[in-house]
Amino acid sequence: MTDDIASCSYFPENNQEWGDGIVTINRKTGEITIEKKDDCGTGFYIGHVIPYLMEHAKQGDYKKSVILAWY
Repeated sequence: MTDDIASCSYFPENNQEWGDGIVTINRKTGEITIEKKDDCGTGFYIGHVIPYLMEHAKQGDYKKSVILAWY
């Protein structure tokens, strides 16, 4: 994280074989950038990462590590 950018690296299903994805948000403008897509082959997981990152950007609350779960 910098003054301008917050970056999030994620692993779908905590599966190292699918590789990580990286999403950044510009903390001043709210612009989202997908730096790297995971190798899972769908946009399913990134679809959960982006709203989480956007919500925490609004709050200015960035965790070093977090587990996201849904059902």
